[in-house]
Amino acid sequence: MKRILFAFLYCAVLKEKAVEYFAKIIIHGAIVSLFFYPLQLINGPLVFSIGSAIHLPPRVGNPEYTNFLIFTYDGGHHIRNCGFAWEPGAWGCYIVMGLLLHFLLNRFKMDKHAWILVISGITTLSTTAYLGLLCIFLLYYRVHGGKLLPFLVIAVPILAVVATQLPFLLDKIEKTYSGDMHDISSLDELAGWYDKTGEGEIHLNRFGSAIILWNLFRWKLIWGISNGYQGVTPVLHNVNISNGDVDFFAKFGVVGFIYLMHKYILLLKSFIHKNEYMIYCVLIVVVLAFGEPMLIFNFTMAFLFLYHYVSPETLGWNDEEEDDEEEETETEDIPYQKLSLKNSN
Repeated sequence: MKRILFAFLYCAVLKEKAVEYFAKIIIHGAIVSLFFYPLQLINGPLVFSIGSAIHLPPRVGNPEYTNFLIFTYDGGHHIRNCGFAWEPGAWGCYIVMGLLLHFLLNRFKMDKHAWILVISGITTLSTTAYLGLLCIFLLYYRVHGGKLLPFLVIAVPILAVVATQLPFLLDKIEKTYSGDMHDISSLDELAGWYDKTGEGEIHLNRFGSAIILWNLFRWKLIWGISNGYQGVTPVLHNVNISNGDVDFFAKFGVVGFIYLMHKYILLLKSFIHKNEYMIYCVLIVVVLAFGEPMLIFNFTMAFLFLYHYVSPETLGWNDEEEDDEEEETETEDIPYQKLSLKNSN
């Protein structure tokens, strides 16, 4: 509830500037991350010392982790860009959604800020972020009039080769699935070991999280169980659910997800009108949320209200377009005026 309240206050205060500020914050975060990321690759301990000197609360159980508000260093992900988020995958989600909002505001132009976001997204080396960027590129291609069949003919073979060669794509997905199946089969033993050793929560990955919630709740996921469903389900009291889609279903149901997507589409449809584009935009959210619990971010909750405050009309686009059309009409009339003058002479 507090996340929804915060999201509402953000939208109500900033009104038509709400989307612009979302995009700006993520763009500026991407610029900062591209400064610290090369430094992290060259001298990770130096970046770690910057965060340690500020003395922000450490991450429990991870002595190589430090965050200094504008950037996060994690020794376990020393070749990956965490940005200002807590880990690379989460930063990738912010990047992809920031790029989508930036494209809405600049009418899908690949400007320098868009390139900064893309490069920052690539440096996350995140499977989730890469799949999200792929969906964004498909949307960008279609908005600019690209044909779907030629895109698929060229892209599918290339993606098949890339996915099999990069270790954080198909290979990682396969290993994650296998590991999840093993963890689910011995969940009681794992829970006992974690309780005994005080190692914190059992971290189930994406597939394991989805399977265990389906096994527990089945069709109850349509309507949702409770915002605090883990607290009333003993088997989940020490389990970290990482699949944002199914976690949201357990909290608010598939019905709640459809409602959130409806409000999200209301915002998007005022900028890009085709139903096909809406499919890509929803797919972006589904893909990102499968890898990260982003559906309960304050950022995502804001889509419940953004459509009410932000549109081409509130941004004054219609007036600008009319002015542009008038200028074009005046320009087109000049040769005809000259011609009529010559004829009269």
